[in-house]
Amino acid sequence: MEETTAPETTTQSFEPSTALGGGFDMPSNPMTFDPTSLPDGLDREPSLRNFDSVDKLAKSYVHAVKKMGVPPDQMLKIPQEGESWDDFYTAMGRPESPMAYNFEGMNDSEELNDFRQAAFELGLTQNQAHSHLEKVAENAGNQQQMQNEAMEKAEMEGFKALQKEWGGDYDKNMDFARRAFGRYASPEALELMETTGLGNHPEILKIFSKIGEQLSEEQLLPGNASGFGQSPGDAEASLRERMNDPEFRNALINAHHPNHKEAVAEKSRLYGRIYPT
Repeated sequence: MEETTAPETTTQSFEPSTALGGGFDMPSNPMTFDPTSLPDGLDREPSLRNFDSVDKLAKSYVHAVKKMGVPPDQMLKIPQEGESWDDFYTAMGRPESPMAYNFEGMNDSEELNDFRQAAFELGLTQNQAHSHLEKVAENAGNQQQMQNEAMEKAEMEGFKALQKEWGGDYDKNMDFARRAFGRYASPEALELMETTGLGNHPEILKIFSKIGEQLSEEQLLPGNASGFGQSPGDAEASLRERMNDPEFRNALINAHHPNHKEAVAEKSRLYGRIYPT
């Protein structure tokens, strides 16, 4: 019986063709990650040097996404140059329209609506706009307080200068000024003098004092020289008491005070009683 011999099998090793791959070497492990082979400058990114396999890179990406808590497709996008910011502002919490800003305790006005429009264009949220408005109001209040204090200081210095200049004639000359002003000043003029502080300016008082003196000599003003220096009566006492009241004085000189018109009217009324026409 003849012995059968199996055909000899020839094993050949496979090498990729350089004609197609340009000399590219197939990785021994498809999961291997080599950052130096990445394009567009990524090959020089230091943070990628920590990964030597694709699975490590993938795990790091998944971990980063979970840590952010927001899927990549839902992340807030910063608008590029020329793009609208409306979607960004809305996502950040800006109200849907300027009039949707709610400022409780503040009366609607043209100025407040202008602020609403500016806040909307800047993309401010309700809380941001409210905080900014409170700061603006606080600064305005501080400026008004400083203005009032400066006005009071100027008045005191003016009175001291007149006392020094007029000496013993101070009361008489002041009475001349009050009589002239009370006779000719309209309520509008009185309000202007009080809000600007001109009514207590030394030069204005000198002018009215001179007018009052001349008119008194012509007997065009009520009273006579013998009455100078005497108490003007209950009306003048009331006026002096009111002027010593800080709240009344603030309402009188602050045109934005809610009681400003009433204070001006009351002072005008008292002047009319002290110096009737």
